This record gives sequence, C-alpha cells and structure tokens, in this order.
Amino acid sequence: MTSLPRLNALWVGGSLGRVEKTCLASALAVGHSVSLYTYHGVTNTPRGIDILDAREVLPEHRLIRYKGTGSFALGSNIFRYELMRRGLGCWIDADVYFLQSLKFAADSHIFGWEDEQYIGSAVLHIPQNSPLLTDLLVFVTSNPVVPPWWTLNKRLRRRIVAMLGRAPKLEDLPWGTVGPRALTYYIKKNRLTAHAMDPDVFYPIHWSQAEDIFAPDAAVQSRFTSRTKTVHLWNARIEHRKDGEAAPSSFFAEICRDDV
Repeated sequence: MTSLPRLNALWVGGSLGRVEKTCLASALAVGHSVSLYTYHGVTNTPRGIDILDAREVLPEHRLIRYKGTGSFALGSNIFRYELMRRGLGCWIDADVYFLQSLKFAADSHIFGWEDEQYIGSAVLHIPQNSPLLTDLLVFVTSNPVVPPWWTLNKRLRRRIVAMLGRAPKLEDLPWGTVGPRALTYYIKKNRLTAHAMDPDVFYPIHWSQAEDIFAPDAAVQSRFTSRTKTVHLWNARIEHRKDGEAAPSSFFAEICRDDV
C-alpha cells in the first residue's frame, strides 16, 4: 500500500487559531502526516503534528512581509518554494480544510485553478527537478524583481529606476505577485497547465465568497463534487469573523464542532 505524502505548513509563532487547528487536524484525519514549521514556537497544535524549525528551510531574514499589510504571505510563498527545492514534500496553507486525502507520485506537479484567471498556491507540490521550480526560485531572488507579465514599457521603467537605485523592493509589489500570479505565469510558460486541477478540487469556494462559510443558508456543501479534496477557507478574507460566533448550521460551525 502506497503511503500518503507528507504535508507541510508554516506558522511563524504563537498559538494557533481555531481555523488553523481545525484545518491541520483535518489533514491528519484523512491519513496524512503533517509537519508544521515555525520560527518562534507554536502552542495548542492538534495531537500528531510534527513541529520543526523553519530556519532549516528558510533563514528568518528572508521571511519578508508585504509592506502595505505586514502580512507574512509574501515570505510564506518564498518558504514553500525553498521547501520544494529541498524535496521535503507537499505544501498546504494552514487554512486548508481536508475532505479527502491527496494521493500522488513523488514526481507529480500538484496545483489547481482558483478561478479562470489564477492557479492557487494553497495546495502545492513541484518536483525538485522541475523547470517550473527553477523559474520561481530565480524570480524571487532576482534583483530587481521584474514580473515578466508586466508590459514592456513597465518592465523597462522598473529597470531604469533600478539602475538609479530607487527600485521598489519585493515587499512593495502587489499582493499575490510571488504567489498565484507568478505561479500561473510560469506554469503557462512551462506548458504545465494540463496538470492544474479544476477549481472544485482544491478551491470550491472562491475567495470572493469566503464569508459564505458563516452563512446558514449558503449551501456551501452543494459546491463540492466527488473530486473535492480540500476547501481553502481564505483566512485573510475572514480575519474579522473567524473568532466570533458562527450560525449553528453554517459550514464553519460544522467543521469547528469537534474539539481538536
């Protein structure tokens, strides 16, 4: 019997929230081993989670934040690419809830469309020897970072500004530049879109409908199919509601019912 792949997530430090505890526990419940990397320690993890030092994957000074929001999402994207460079397995965001296990070969590309425009990075596996991974690693370490999907004029202006010593840093770029935008661009460049799963597999709830998980009449489960493996809960979109009371019949209340 083939063992399920190990899953890897990141928590910078401190106590897990209700969303993260529930989601990590769901990955264990469907049979996966889960490693949670941390820089400053983590408390109240579900029983069975392996806690590892994140510095073994990415030095803390490279865990950069978006300047506008202070979000670690930027550094988290760099972390997952470095994780795969070391061949450590599949990445999951800590706000991904599992309905079914992931079964795939060690040399598989695993990712899925969020919608018609972008491929998401919340569930991600890229083989060590993949040109896609090489492209992503080169992109995030470039100086200056010039997104190749920008128009020619915009790219030229950025390079001229860089020559004058005034180029914006990676953390100044728009949200998602290093995540779904770069991932989608380089997947297309390397002609790997055939590997991308349809939205119902990993992202049956679109980010624009994230708050539906709190609504008792949203019929969230009706959006799932027999192929649905995970549900991305879009933590950044529900930040203001996730620690409050949820309607008893809502999807959020249903998955958080058990003590983990």
